[in-house]
Amino acid sequence: MNHKMSEVERKCHKCGDTTEVSWKCEPCNILLCFRCGTRHAELGQKHSVVNFENEEAKPILKIKQCNSHKERDISNFCLDCNKPVCSTCLSTHEHQGHVLEENEIIYMRRSNKLRKYSDKFKSYFLPFFAREQERLDKMLKRHQDMKEEETQKILDNDKELKEKITEQTDQLLQELENQWKDTFGEIEQLKLKTDRNIVEINSRVQLINLKQDCLDIETICNLEDNIKVFESNIDQSYLQLPLEGKKYRKEILDQIQIENIVRSLEKVKLSDVIDFRVLCSFNTDAESIDSISVNEDGSIWTNTNNNLLRKFKMDLDEGINMLEKKPIAVNDIAMTKSGDLLLAVVKDHCIKTLNKSGTIKDFYNYKTGLLRTPIYATALHVQKNGHVLVGFNEDNPRKETIQKIFVLTPHGRKERQLELANEDRESLCTLVYRLTTNNSNDDIIIVDQISIIEGQIVAIDKNNQLKWCYTGNTTGELHNTFSPRGIVTTSQNNFIVCDERNNALHVLNENGQVLLCKGKGSFEIESPYAIAINNKGHILLSSIKQDKNKEKVAISVLRFTGC
Repeated sequence: MNHKMSEVERKCHKCGDTTEVSWKCEPCNILLCFRCGTRHAELGQKHSVVNFENEEAKPILKIKQCNSHKERDISNFCLDCNKPVCSTCLSTHEHQGHVLEENEIIYMRRSNKLRKYSDKFKSYFLPFFAREQERLDKMLKRHQDMKEEETQKILDNDKELKEKITEQTDQLLQELENQWKDTFGEIEQLKLKTDRNIVEINSRVQLINLKQDCLDIETICNLEDNIKVFESNIDQSYLQLPLEGKKYRKEILDQIQIENIVRSLEKVKLSDVIDFRVLCSFNTDAESIDSISVNEDGSIWTNTNNNLLRKFKMDLDEGINMLEKKPIAVNDIAMTKSGDLLLAVVKDHCIKTLNKSGTIKDFYNYKTGLLRTPIYATALHVQKNGHVLVGFNEDNPRKETIQKIFVLTPHGRKERQLELANEDRESLCTLVYRLTTNNSNDDIIIVDQISIIEGQIVAIDKNNQLKWCYTGNTTGELHNTFSPRGIVTTSQNNFIVCDERNNALHVLNENGQVLLCKGKGSFEIESPYAIAINNKGHILLSSIKQDKNKEKVAISVLRFTGC
């Protein structure tokens, strides 16, 4: 707030007037009357003339003529019309009853808003787009940085061991150089493939634009058939990065035998920027879809909690069609290597198969008896070698039970049994709800359903020991309890988990570390539940959609990269 001045001090610097002196040019540090202050403000932006008796220090604006009445200066601002007006404008019927405000107040208000916009642009939008720009060159830069770092490690190690390992150092450097040369060459080949795809797609677009109005039915039909074949053959599989490189690793130093002073290069994967993109969504008449299995012909089977198996055919252009229904209540389904559908039937001691002809047969019967606690299958997974993992639950509410996983051969014979307990016979899981495996080793990854709203991801190694446990994202971005449902293993040995209550997808690496947690705001998918990867490398994801005040399930097709 400016302090009021005495009458003796109030004297206009320009004209000497002492009656209307209430303005001050702060850069010049002089007092002015209203008339001289107005002229002084027009000298330029560096002259900031303010009213020192007004707490808000409203500036003197440049005198402007009214657009409608050229002989009049604007005097006020009409909030209803959102424009400055003169006294003649105010006397017309056009502005009667409208809300008016001083021009200086509107100027200050709008100026403050502009400053807020400027702050937002600088603090949010500019950093956002700067990050996006960085991402375009990030992959190649990571490889280059790592190459330089690992080369330096080798050179440092050479200094420590001096002449004894000079020959080996040269050999490792050459091996490292060759590896990274191959990696850079592979990246260039990927870029060439992408360039060719862009050229071919642009040529098809130009062809469509050229002939779409030809008014010739035969030409249009032939063109549409050719374009459809072209679209189905576009190769997208090579986009699944990251690529492999080599990382320098030290072995244990043996001081007795010089030949044991060895170093080696081990493979390491460099992660790309992980990204998900929804290609399309198809509405269904189902109220839930608990799991999805993909046929070799691209069709899919789903099971729901209303005791129905459904078979669908999906096409990105033509939509979704239901092919058949089976009134069977199952806990989980899985597709075998031979194309049969495995069924974990509810409250049944037998796992069954549904073959291509529609016949249901027994696949595996586990022993039952009066003295045995009834158990039933809750989860199914077919490994790459054709073996089947089955999660079992004992139906005995009187005591805490140890969860079991059976490993079955492709022909339905029990090969071994895993009990999910530690050395103190404490259970590692509450309920085996879904299963998958690590493609590079024998790790079994379990979706453990602790309660109807809470769960965790548990990894068991080939020795039946707990390897890691993931209980949800810890960044504070998610507010609900971690509620995992579906899980799938990607080609890069990462795991994508559906988090139903948080409307999120979690991406974990093979060590259980979270690489990404993508919520609803990223792709508008609500309550993701079942997940699978189809023959084209796309994610199939079931989620909830509102349809005429009823919840129905949609199946979304997502393209993903970097994991």
